[in-house]
Amino acid sequence: MKETTRSAIDATLAAVVAIAVVAYFVWMFRDGSGWTASAVQVLIALGVIVPLWGVAVYRAYRPAR
Repeated sequence: MKETTRSAIDATLAAVVAIAVVAYFVWMFRDGSGWTASAVQVLIALGVIVPLWGVAVYRAYRPAR
């Protein structure tokens, strides 16, 4: 397996684990105000995790200097 593919897989696994941890904590600390508050928390977390994942995958596949 090429090193770039391995790095991209590592970045994807880290993003999946981060999303799972966020979802767990949102579920664990949910309040009784309905699903919209939880959805906003998950969307904010995705707004942080997805760009970081994109940068990591881009860096994995970018040509070495």
